[in-house]
Amino acid sequence: MPPETRAVTRHLRYAWIEFGHSADGIALDAKLKDLGWRNLLLDLPLKKDRLGAGRRASVDHPMLPIRFKGNALLCLPNDKVDGRDAWVNEVLYADHRAAHGDADFVKALRAQNEFLGRFVVNPGVRRASASDASLTDGTDATDFADLVAISGHGSGGTIWGGNEGVDLRGAVARAGPRHASRLKYVLIPTCYNLSEHNGTAWLPLLHNPTPIHGVLGYSGSYPGGNTGGLVFGEFGERLKKRGTTVLQAFRGANKRYGIADRWGAVMHEASLGDTMADWLAGTLKAPPPDGKVVWLNEANVDAGGEEVKDAPLPFVATHVMDDGREITPTNGNDLDVGLFPGKTGVLEVKRASGGFRTGDVVVLTFYYYRPNKDGMDLPKLLVFEPSAECRWELLTDHNKLDRTTHEDALRLEVTRDAPRLRLPYRVHPLATDTYHRDGDDAHGMFWCQVDPSGVSSAWPRQPVALYQHGAWLRPRR
Repeated sequence: MPPETRAVTRHLRYAWIEFGHSADGIALDAKLKDLGWRNLLLDLPLKKDRLGAGRRASVDHPMLPIRFKGNALLCLPNDKVDGRDAWVNEVLYADHRAAHGDADFVKALRAQNEFLGRFVVNPGVRRASASDASLTDGTDATDFADLVAISGHGSGGTIWGGNEGVDLRGAVARAGPRHASRLKYVLIPTCYNLSEHNGTAWLPLLHNPTPIHGVLGYSGSYPGGNTGGLVFGEFGERLKKRGTTVLQAFRGANKRYGIADRWGAVMHEASLGDTMADWLAGTLKAPPPDGKVVWLNEANVDAGGEEVKDAPLPFVATHVMDDGREITPTNGNDLDVGLFPGKTGVLEVKRASGGFRTGDVVVLTFYYYRPNKDGMDLPKLLVFEPSAECRWELLTDHNKLDRTTHEDALRLEVTRDAPRLRLPYRVHPLATDTYHRDGDDAHGMFWCQVDPSGVSSAWPRQPVALYQHGAWLRPRR
């Protein structure tokens, strides 16, 4: 058996942001310490709350809870108890709400979470003295993280806990060139954010003038909790084995605990051979900014994965709100954008080039978060009205991956040549009674897949997943 990897001459830094159960962060923290890594958050000054609890304080972000869980120092910005509409027992939050009120607190927390999104892209710390230090995403950093993780619930490029969260996809899209080359990997232990449909969301991190090497997470549901702790403890243990690549360690850890079919990764092809030994020695080879990027999961990893390309979609289905705004990957996480009970809207189906001809058939299959999540009941979400361009009919149990057999798809038959198909609808007034609440601002995220096989002169013929063009169901306003 080859010897284990040992720390060489470099101190590598890491940071873990946790919106949920902290077992995964605790487990990996311990293993990275074994390898000589240092927690970046330890550069922040130690403070005591009025109740005597110790924490690390980021001077520019005084509301940010950075506390020990088990033996791990984690950033813990969750504001609500998971599954219940109750504030977490966090003295920083309680004091702010008492002084400024709940509305101001939520506003401040959202601004803080916007910063955390930027921090994941450029994870730095500015340390002027033992008492003056702060996390930063700017060029004023005095040190950087080589690895950063953000964990909790996830979907559509967002990460959250009981309520508020981080629009990481948006932060990545807006980031532009990164400031430093230290960050090599981002971990996103959440459900579904490393699905094939989300692959292009992370391309700006890899096709960057200063590219990272890869993003590791889950293409399916992430169990988190104690299972997450076992997986990430095993991941850290496997990273110690000389000759084991980062990808092999992650794959093997998930297989060890029975969730091999759920992991996912987006990586530079040139970085597939990265090992911890090279990382510790400072000899990891930087991937080319324009290099080939692949999406990998258990089904395709042995074949080298599938290339991720940021190419225009051949078909798209876009929600248009009653005020004329389109719901797009750019604005979809804005709180005033989405499906609101009782409001009207239009679903527009378009081709990248050309239009639709009389007799063409398109099938739209709708999903609630992910294909294997139960409960998609389309008539209880959207009540469609007659269309001027096509006839439509509901299809039952078109998605065979979930265990419910509701009407979950639309079959559209084009009745006249048209550049696009428009399907008017009203959001069901009781939609939020059917779909459970995920925090104060959403009741689920919905997207569809376009099957264009019945469209004349269509290419491609296979279904087109429109995950990033999904819409959140918002509370009644």
